[in-house]
Amino acid sequence: MEMDLVKTYRTTFAATMLALALGAGAALAQGTTTPTTPGTTTGKAVDATKNAAKGTVAATKRTTKRVKTALKTRSAKSMECSKQANEKNLHGKARRTFRAKCMRAK
Repeated sequence: MEMDLVKTYRTTFAATMLALALGAGAALAQGTTTPTTPGTTTGKAVDATKNAAKGTVAATKRTTKRVKTALKTRSAKSMECSKQANEKNLHGKARRTFRAKCMRAK
């Protein structure tokens, strides 16, 4: 009777470990997949690294452009058009349209 109990525990333990190993393998495999360019079959990790680097560079360029735009001094014409838009209480698309026409007119 005692041998049957040990066998049952041993079998249950082995089955549990096998299930955990399979589950952990599937979970780890999900974290290791890398995005690839369609049509490529080799160099997946290299492609993923290049794509990530390109995204970082593009994001940096956009951020740098925004910073440069924000740092530019605004012309007197631009300031005057903004004042007029403020007086008319314009916001959003209406403000952008008004300022664009104002900048072209003067």
